[in-house]
Amino acid sequence: MEGPCPSSTAQPPPLTAPTSPLDLSHSASEPAPTLSLSNGRCAAGSGRLGGPGPPLTDLYQWREITQPFLEATKELVLGELLHDDMFGLFEAMSAIEMMDPKMDAGMLCNRQNRKPHSFHTAKESGYLQLRAIESAHQIAIIDHTLACLVTWLEGHSLAQTVFTNLYLHSPYEIDDPIIKASSILTLKLIDVIRDILSRGSVYEEEDFQPLVYNFKLCEDISPLKAGSMLREVEDDLQRVLRNTKSKTDAQQSKEHAMASALFARIRFCRMFYLALISLVKQDIPEGQRQLSSALEQVKTMASSTHLGTQVDISKENPIGFERLANQRLLPPTFPRYTEIKSNEAAVQFFQRTAEHLLEATNVTQLNTFPTVLEFFINFSAHPTCVVSRSMLQLLYQPLYMMSQVPGVTCPVDKKNVPLFQDLLKDACRAFIAPPALTSTSYPPFNTIEIKNSVDSFFNQCCRPMGLLLQTFGHNQARRRDKIATLLEEFAAIQEVSDKLDDMLNSMSQSGDGPRPHMLFFSTWLLYHVLRLMVRYLLSGFELELYSTHEYPYLYWYLYELLFPWLITCLHRADTNLVEHEQLAESLRNAGKNKKKVKNANKKKATPRPYSKEITLFQGKASLCAGYFKLMVALKKESKILVPDPTFDNEAVRYEHRFLPFASLFTPPIMPYGQFLEVHDHTAKSPSSELLLAASKDFLRSRQIFETILTSLVPASTLNSSVGQNLGNAEDVASLVSICKNNCVVAGILSRDSSRNVSFDFTTNSTFPSVKIT
Repeated sequence: MEGPCPSSTAQPPPLTAPTSPLDLSHSASEPAPTLSLSNGRCAAGSGRLGGPGPPLTDLYQWREITQPFLEATKELVLGELLHDDMFGLFEAMSAIEMMDPKMDAGMLCNRQNRKPHSFHTAKESGYLQLRAIESAHQIAIIDHTLACLVTWLEGHSLAQTVFTNLYLHSPYEIDDPIIKASSILTLKLIDVIRDILSRGSVYEEEDFQPLVYNFKLCEDISPLKAGSMLREVEDDLQRVLRNTKSKTDAQQSKEHAMASALFARIRFCRMFYLALISLVKQDIPEGQRQLSSALEQVKTMASSTHLGTQVDISKENPIGFERLANQRLLPPTFPRYTEIKSNEAAVQFFQRTAEHLLEATNVTQLNTFPTVLEFFINFSAHPTCVVSRSMLQLLYQPLYMMSQVPGVTCPVDKKNVPLFQDLLKDACRAFIAPPALTSTSYPPFNTIEIKNSVDSFFNQCCRPMGLLLQTFGHNQARRRDKIATLLEEFAAIQEVSDKLDDMLNSMSQSGDGPRPHMLFFSTWLLYHVLRLMVRYLLSGFELELYSTHEYPYLYWYLYELLFPWLITCLHRADTNLVEHEQLAESLRNAGKNKKKVKNANKKKATPRPYSKEITLFQGKASLCAGYFKLMVALKKESKILVPDPTFDNEAVRYEHRFLPFASLFTPPIMPYGQFLEVHDHTAKSPSSELLLAASKDFLRSRQIFETILTSLVPASTLNSSVGQNLGNAEDVASLVSICKNNCVVAGILSRDSSRNVSFDFTTNSTFPSVKIT
C-alpha cells in the first residue's frame, strides 16, 4: 500500500489505544484482518479497527497499489530482490509481518482453542488455588519457578520464564503461606539479581534480559521482612518434621518426606537470597556462611524432585503457570521457543552458582594487582554464570574506587580499601623495580616534578587496567571482542609510557641516580599487552573460529613474534630486579666487614624470579614452531583442505585476523609479506625434513614442560593468589601428553606420508593432538 498523503486542510484525530489487547485477536481459523480500500474508505475486514471520528477519506487520499505492485513483481526473475536506499537486504530479511501467527510472537495466543489465563481469570475459574495447596503442588510450583529463574539467567525474557507463574502476578492475594512467602522471595530475588548485574556491567544481550515488563517486584517489602516471612514458614515446617519424625505410619512418613522437601527448598531460597544481599553489602563472612547453609540443602532438593506433581510441560501447563500469559507483552518479533530447564538441571545450576560465589569471595583476601588479575583469569577459564561473574566485579572493591570504569556504583568503605593507582604502582615496582619508584630518595627521582609525572601516569593506567579486569568478567565470546577494544586503550597509554621513560632516562643520566631509567614503565605495560595478544589469538581456537588452513600463520605469529617478545620482556624485568636487589644489598652492607660480606655473597645464590615463567613460554614457542612446520608439510602433501585461490585471498584473511594489533606501537604488526616470505622459504624443504624438524620441536617442548611440571601444584590445591602465569599441573601435564603424541605422529608421517591426519582439541582447547586416520 502506498503511503497516505496528509490533507492540507485537516489534521488527523488523536490515536486511541484499544480497550483490551484481545481486541486485535483472531482465531487460528479466521483470516488475519485485512484493510479494504473500496470507496476510498479504510476499515478493518472484521470491523474491529474501526472507530468513531471523521471518515479517513476526509483526512487522506488513498490509492490502490496492490495490482500495480503484483504486476511489477513479475519483472523480477527467480531469486532477484529489489534494492532501495531505504530498503536493502538487511531490512528485507529482518522485516516482520505484524499479526501473522508465523511471524509475530504476539499472535501465538490465537493458535489455541482457549484464551490464555491471567491471574484474575484463573482465580475466578478455580484453575489457580490460593489456599490450602497440597504439598505435592507446592513442591512442583517452587521447583518449576526455580527452573524458570535459571532459564531467565541463561538469556531468556522474564515474560516467557519466571512471570509465567501466575502467583507472581499478585502475591498479596495468596492465602497459602508457603506459596505466598516463596512468591514474594522470588520477586525480591529477581530484584537483587538485576541490581547485581547492572552494577557489575559484564552482561550482554545474550546473557541476560533485565526488562521486567512493569511487573511489581515487591519494593515495599524490605529484605529483612522477606527473609522473616520465609523463616516463619521454616519454623512451621520444622514443627511438622519433629511431629512426624518417629512415626512409622505410611501416611505420616509421606508427610515427613513432603515437609522435608519443602523445608530444604524454603531454606535454600532464603539463604541464597540473604547471601546475595550480604555480598552486595561487602559482609563477606556472613555471605560465606549463608552460601554454605544453602549448599547443605542441595542434596535434599535433588533427591526429592520426584515428590512434586509431575506434568508433561511440553503438552500442558504446570500447576499455577500459563505459558502464554504474557505473550502480548512481547514485541512483534519472530516467535522464539523458550525451553524451560528441567528441575534437576535447575538444582545443579544453583549448586554450581553457590560454589562459584563462594570461590569469588576469595578475591577479597588478595592484596596485589598481579594476584587479582590471575584470579580473574583463572575464574573466567571455567564456565560460570552471569551472576557469579558480576558478583566478582563487585567484590573487588578497589575497582569501584575509580570513576574511569563504567558501571562503578557499588559503595565501598574507602578507609580500608587501597587506591587502585597505588596497587598499580606496587605491581610495577614488584615486576621490574623502576628507579622512579624504588630510588625516590636519590636525585633526580626525589623531585616534585617527577613524582607528579609518575602519579599522572598511573592515574591514566587505571582505566585500561580496570577494563582489563572487567574484560575477564564477560562471557567467552564477548571477551574476545572486548580484548580487541582494550588493545586500543593500551596503545594510547603506551605512548604516554614511552614519553615518560624517555624523560626519566634523560634526567637520570644528568643526575646522581644509582642507575639509568631505561624503558621500565614501557616494559611493564608491554608485558600485559603481549599477554592480551596471546589470549586474543588462543581464544579463537577455543571458540572454533579458525579453519584448519589458517593454522600456519596463527602458530607462526605466536612463535615468531609474541612468545619471543614475552620472553625478552621477562628477561629484561628479571635482570632489572636482580640488579636492584644487588644494589640494595650493597647499600645495606656499606661499612661492614668486607671479608664477611664476600663470604656471605658466595653462599647466597641470586634468585631469578621469572625463570619458570620464561621456561613455560619457551616451551609454548617451541610447540607453536612444531605446529607451523607440521602444517606447512601437510599443506605441501595436500593433507589439509585449502580454499580455491580463485575465490580466496589469504592476505585479506590474514589482515582480518590480526587487525586488532594494528593500533599498537609495540610490538609492531607483522605484515603478510613477511609471513609469506618465511612460509615459502620453509616450504622449499622436503616434507620429510619438515616433519622431522616438527618432531624435534615437539620433543624439545615436551622436555621443557616436564622440567617445570614438578614445581606446579594440582588445580584442586592451586592458590589463586599465585602471581606468575604458570597455570596448574593439569594444564602443563596435558601439554606434555600432546607433545608426546605429536612427536610420535610427526615421526611416523616423515616415514609414511600417505597417512591422513585430523586435529583433536579434547585434551587442550588451543593446542590440538594430531591423530592419524
